[in-house]
Amino acid sequence: MNIRYKLIFFYFLITLIFITGLFSIHRLTEKSALPFIVLSDNNNIYSNDDYKEIRKGNLILGIDNFPITNVSHIGFIIDTKLPGETAEINFSDGNGNSYATKVELVDFYSNNFFIIITLIIGLSFWLAGVYVISATPREKTARMLCLLLVTFALAILTPAGYSGRGVSDWLGYLIKITHPLSYIWGSVFFLHFSLIFPGRFLLKQKLILNLLYLTAFIFSIAIVYSFFISLRDLDFQYLKLYYHLWTSTQLFLLLSVIASTLILPLKYKRSKSKNEKAQLQWIFWGSAIGATPFIIFLLIPDIFGLPFLFLEEIVLAFLILIPVSFAIAVIKFRLFDIEVVIKRSIIYSLLITIIIFLYLGIIYLLSNFASSIIGEDAIFFNVLTAILIALIFNPLKDKVKKFVDSAFYKEKYFFDEAINRITGGMKECETLNALGKFLSDEIGKLVPVKSIAVIVKTSDGSRLKILEQKNFDELSKNIFALRVKKLSSKFNLPFALKNKINREVVFDSSLELVFRKWNINLVIPLTLGSNEVIGALVMGDKLSELKYSSSDVELLTAIASSAALALKKIQLQQKLLLEELEKTKHKELSELKSFFVASVSHDLKTPLSSIKIFSELLRNEKISREKSIEYLEIIEGETGRLERMINNVLDYARIERGIKKYTLEKIDLNHILNRVLNFMSYEFMMKQFEVEKNLSENDICINGNIDAINSLIQNLISNSIKYSDKTRYIKVSTSVKNNISCLCIEDKGVGISENNLKEIFNPFFRVNSGRPDNIKGAGLGLSIVKHILDAHNGVITVQSEVGKGSKFEIRFPGL
Repeated sequence: MNIRYKLIFFYFLITLIFITGLFSIHRLTEKSALPFIVLSDNNNIYSNDDYKEIRKGNLILGIDNFPITNVSHIGFIIDTKLPGETAEINFSDGNGNSYATKVELVDFYSNNFFIIITLIIGLSFWLAGVYVISATPREKTARMLCLLLVTFALAILTPAGYSGRGVSDWLGYLIKITHPLSYIWGSVFFLHFSLIFPGRFLLKQKLILNLLYLTAFIFSIAIVYSFFISLRDLDFQYLKLYYHLWTSTQLFLLLSVIASTLILPLKYKRSKSKNEKAQLQWIFWGSAIGATPFIIFLLIPDIFGLPFLFLEEIVLAFLILIPVSFAIAVIKFRLFDIEVVIKRSIIYSLLITIIIFLYLGIIYLLSNFASSIIGEDAIFFNVLTAILIALIFNPLKDKVKKFVDSAFYKEKYFFDEAINRITGGMKECETLNALGKFLSDEIGKLVPVKSIAVIVKTSDGSRLKILEQKNFDELSKNIFALRVKKLSSKFNLPFALKNKINREVVFDSSLELVFRKWNINLVIPLTLGSNEVIGALVMGDKLSELKYSSSDVELLTAIASSAALALKKIQLQQKLLLEELEKTKHKELSELKSFFVASVSHDLKTPLSSIKIFSELLRNEKISREKSIEYLEIIEGETGRLERMINNVLDYARIERGIKKYTLEKIDLNHILNRVLNFMSYEFMMKQFEVEKNLSENDICINGNIDAINSLIQNLISNSIKYSDKTRYIKVSTSVKNNISCLCIEDKGVGISENNLKEIFNPFFRVNSGRPDNIKGAGLGLSIVKHILDAHNGVITVQSEVGKGSKFEIRFPGL
């Protein structure tokens, strides 16, 4: 069958089992029971409680005219009724007197604890089955394990509940019959899985499995037939047959578990693979620890009619170990050391159990002591004592764990502790240099050496470079000459000098000549997968002058594995960061370009429109001379505006390309300022601005460029015009203080917030005026001002208050 159709079948089966299990759990909430306890002794069924006219010890002869000879018969009949319904019980008082009475049935489960445990355990089996088939759908053993787990999930989720009566309640019939059927087929799947996992066990295994499946099929037909006949007619003979078959089903499960338990050690003994041994141990320990309590305390007592020693839900809780261990065995066994898990857990359990008993004993003694002195009011003292002792014993539990690790698993404990510490530290490293320094320091503490280096591939991947080194100066000089291509094919093993490493270690000695030249004893590769080399740990002589042991190499290899992941993570993070920054930069540039084009286009359009309009008006022959002069002045003013805008764009383009140069000469600041004010008079008139001049009486001479200073003043005044609203006022002043020439331009405009003051000289930055007709412009003016001032060794300061205006003060060094 095609794998696709097999998976469709499996997922359909899994879904059907899940739905059936949920319906069964619901039926458990409707399970009824007699309102008194019933016991069995020498085939006699009797009441163990007084209930209304029923007396303790009265024999139960029948229920609803159905003769009762077994306690199971009672459950079979009661399961067809709901809590609150009545049942007629036939009794004998032991003196030969018989009577009948009706009793109201009660809920079988007084609380939902058993139902919750059943649901949790059943879903654990079901989820483990889903996980196995999803993770490795093409493996036959995984598919068989899935069948095994979901079948036992069905067995757990479908204990006896409300069965219903009548042909219409087919769901009740289905749920009740799936319970024994899941026992039968679960037993078969368990044996099948034990025989094929992780490999074939018997020579004629296929024939044995075929006979096993045929037996299970015949067995299933018999139990289904006896069940439906007995449930439909409540026929005594068929009911007796059904219970014999049910007992045989339980025996079949018991024998399959025993057989599987015998098969697993035999397979383990024959296996030569470390991986297979680890898998078999997981299966064995999962079956032993998970199934043993169920077999001893539930299955065997139920088969032989013995009383249960423990609550059923407590025993069921152990079953959760089975799906967990089985799934680990098939999918993830390499991540877990089975010998360490089992041995450590046993020791932990013993010591922690002793601590718990000691804890409870101290509380008991102190409680009795307090009660004898204080009396019944000692409850507060008892609670306080319990809390204080709990605070003491809680850290004690962790100390016990640490003691077990360091005392019984000393080498493994320190190895794990070192790896965990270094792995945690590497996660905190944000740069490659930080990672290199951290590794160098930490490895030097674990394996004291005279020299150590951490090397990685260069960005092009062809050579190596040093991240961090100690006493490896010769290596630093020559490392760039070493090509990665020569090492890649052999970097699956550590490189070492023969006389510097113990014989039991497998290593590559092909670079021995280079190592001797550069005083290298051992190189541990940093690899991702089997082929990708991203760096190495380079070790010199040990301080003790001893050879590197297998433990040293194992520790360094484990560190190298984690370091490779940390190194790759940092490289990817840096690459992503650069890509994100580049992407953001491109986006910003694109937005600035669009904004710049739109702003400049808008700014140029306004004066051009004015020039066009007044040019057309001048064509009218009837226009007066005064009007012609006025229109020509407007055209001249708009042309000036247009010229300033174009000059700004051209100046900024030159600034950006770094070709904007200024020829400096002696110039008069007052003269330039007057010329600019005169040039912009048209704009002042159109915008109805009041301009106040307060110029120095003496000439103010600076070393500057006339055009540049002219552009500077125009941009500052234009800026004040743009950002003035109701109060249209500009004041310009010049002065000389301590041989420093000062130019000041003030307005009473919208002002600039403190946050924006730091940004106003950046290109394309524009202050949001808060006006509905937000001010247009490319945002180049003040950036050009700043560039001009830098070229003239000038300084600009800004004082501004939102809503009150701004003051720009420019200072030039005097001649």
